[in-house]
Amino acid sequence: MAETVSPETILDTARLTELHGVEAFTMRGLAEELGGAATSIYWHVGGRDKLFDRLVDRLLSEMAHLPIEGDTAVERIASLARSQRRLLPDRQHLLAIAHERDRTPTLFLPIRQTLAAHLAELGVTGTDAALILRAMHTASTHC
Repeated sequence: MAETVSPETILDTARLTELHGVEAFTMRGLAEELGGAATSIYWHVGGRDKLFDRLVDRLLSEMAHLPIEGDTAVERIASLARSQRRLLPDRQHLLAIAHERDRTPTLFLPIRQTLAAHLAELGVTGTDAALILRAMHTASTHC
């Protein structure tokens, strides 16, 4: 493995999991993709579980920083929904890993908070807001 390989490079390459699925992922295959030995991966990022945890952490960061555009609350809500729908279909395998690790609520929390703030701007609060957020969450997890 090249001396320039970093934990970030390993995580970037491990994103191939999204193309081939978790079942097809092996540390040896990742090492081959990087041009080195699996022991180097263990040194930099730990074992398979730690690697997957770090990939989920990256997804959590992506979800917390989705682009939002628009001048009105309605435009910003629609923009956030579009951003989420663009991101999630390519991350289904990571979503499954997050779910297995009971991190799905954490994953969607920043989006729910942002949506709740925009709904409040529109005067939608309480039970009505909760029902809308639940419906939006259900729709987004079934992309």
